[in-house]
Amino acid sequence: DWQVLESKDNEEIRPYRADPKIMMSLLDDLSNLRANSFVVDAPTPNEDVSLGFNRPTRTVSLSFTEGENVTLILAHPKDDNETLYAKTNQAKFIYQVERQLTLGIIPLESHHYRNRTLDKLPAAARISSLELIDLFSDQSIINIQLPDDIESWSTYLLKEDYECSSAILEVLNASVNFKVNNYLLDSFIETYEDKTGKKYPWVYRLIATIQLPGGETSRTETREYLFSKRISGTIQIGGSRQKDVVFEISQKLIDALYELTGDITLPPEATDQPVNNPPEIEPVAIPQPILRKG
Repeated sequence: DWQVLESKDNEEIRPYRADPKIMMSLLDDLSNLRANSFVVDAPTPNEDVSLGFNRPTRTVSLSFTEGENVTLILAHPKDDNETLYAKTNQAKFIYQVERQLTLGIIPLESHHYRNRTLDKLPAAARISSLELIDLFSDQSIINIQLPDDIESWSTYLLKEDYECSSAILEVLNASVNFKVNNYLLDSFIETYEDKTGKKYPWVYRLIATIQLPGGETSRTETREYLFSKRISGTIQIGGSRQKDVVFEISQKLIDALYELTGDITLPPEATDQPVNNPPEIEPVAIPQPILRKG
């Protein structure tokens, strides 16, 4: 299996499982990488430096079970944000490649390659209780426990006629096999801040108590996940202290949490409410020239 090796703040290297789909996509993209144009046949050392190969942007080394290893080197001249050049260890030729597309298939963030399954319980494990807490009010939105004499949550929820039972089951399924849509940070933080500087505090805490088989008695573990408010129809941030990571949660979990919390501000047209007309904009005066003749 593929692994992601990461070292943060000069700590020991930590291995993570890589996502097989991400890795297959990367290998496929690399194998289909094409040059836009031929640049230099046999570059001199000065030409290598002028094109940026003394400080490459990316270096990708590929090892094979048979045959010679291949190293792809990508570089660009200093202060050049438009072009990108490529060469390999198998030839001296230098080519120009599509910059945005090529760099986009090889992100530098190690979490991009991590397996999208964050947590997966053993087959014999059983969730014994589930609690979803509103952190602002410190009130439980749901707090339920599965009786010892009932085997399945679906049977219990049907018997007790729980509202939003389908959403509760989806949250339970997510706790059993927790998948993320995308990783955002390699370490957990108390308030997530996006690239625009907007901050998203944690609004909900999900606590799942799990019974794990082991010996004569069952062992009990707790899994906790934190969620922001729903940012849009397809984006909601999650975090795990236990896994030391921040991520975007799956669409199924977004929808289930919304059904349980109603946490999204809908535009008036989505709720059949009247839409106010925007105020009229006054016309702009014709600009006068700064410089006048005579």
